[in-house]
Amino acid sequence: MKAILIFFLFTNILHSYNLKINLVPSDSKVMINNKILSDTSKIDLKEGQYQLKVCKNNYQCYDKKFWIIDKDIALNINLLPIQATLVITSDNINSMVLIDGKKIEKGELIKFDSSKTINIKEKKDYYAENNLKFKIDLGQTYHLNLPKMQNIKKLLTINGKYPKASIRLNGKEICKGNCKKSLKFGKYNLSILKDGYFPYEKEINITNKNLIVNYKLIKKPKALQLGTGISYLYGRLLGGFPELNIELKLKSKINFKFDLIYVVNFSNDSEYYGVVLGSSYDVFRYNKILNIYLGMDLIFSKYIDDTTEYLENGIGLNLGGYIKIIDKLRVNLELTNRLHYMYNSKFYDVLGKIGLIYYF
Repeated sequence: MKAILIFFLFTNILHSYNLKINLVPSDSKVMINNKILSDTSKIDLKEGQYQLKVCKNNYQCYDKKFWIIDKDIALNINLLPIQATLVITSDNINSMVLIDGKKIEKGELIKFDSSKTINIKEKKDYYAENNLKFKIDLGQTYHLNLPKMQNIKKLLTINGKYPKASIRLNGKEICKGNCKKSLKFGKYNLSILKDGYFPYEKEINITNKNLIVNYKLIKKPKALQLGTGISYLYGRLLGGFPELNIELKLKSKINFKFDLIYVVNFSNDSEYYGVVLGSSYDVFRYNKILNIYLGMDLIFSKYIDDTTEYLENGIGLNLGGYIKIIDKLRVNLELTNRLHYMYNSKFYDVLGKIGLIYYF
């Protein structure tokens, strides 16, 4: 009986049980009671308490005690990776952030399962890109605020032939006539103003290239301009006599005139006075100094001497030209062919005219 008891105790002490470990990742390092196991496919253990530790680089270790009691056991061990987290923020409004070419949202929590160096890019229209490399180490928490983006400037060149023209961007004058200015990327309202001309307006877009604007202003037509002056006429039959001239200049090429005529001939005590209504059209202009025009006159006049008094009316065609001396003063030269109707007859007259007209 004693021998049977000893045999039973001996066989019980020597009996081993199987420990099966299902590992993820499968190449994790396994230690039991601080002893590394080279082969984890078959683990035989006697009854008792054991300390199990499973580790792998970049993963959290599994470290727990377990018991072997009168049976085989199986353990499922899934190591959790050690992560790094990154939050990227930026004060650059409407910018886009990319990590290794993939768009992310600013303020988003990004997780990494391995250590690496990432490429971060921030983009925004008309601004220089933010580009940087950032090293990620597992187990770390990162918060990255991207630097302020720089608005890129390009050169705007404005060319015109109007030295006193006011050049404005978004309503603010930047120069006169021609100028060059460095501007940040973006859209601007360009306006150019000059007295006597229609405004030049254009929306310009400063992008990644220098911009040249060549402008031309259109002169405003003068709806009405009043001029007055004096002229002297010399006719083939009528002799010489002065005129008081009043002209209305409509737009830029059409003229209406009103001339007052008064002559006293002391040799025969006669008088001649009347009015001339006429219009003309500028047919040729040279360099804004010399103008050639064609016109038509209607003459209403009266002749008086000691024995006679009669009306003398007529019509005339004229060819003339004027030379501008200064901006508002001009000299007229004119050749007129008139047909006069008198009391009981008619006659032709050819006149030359020289005058001086000042416009208000």
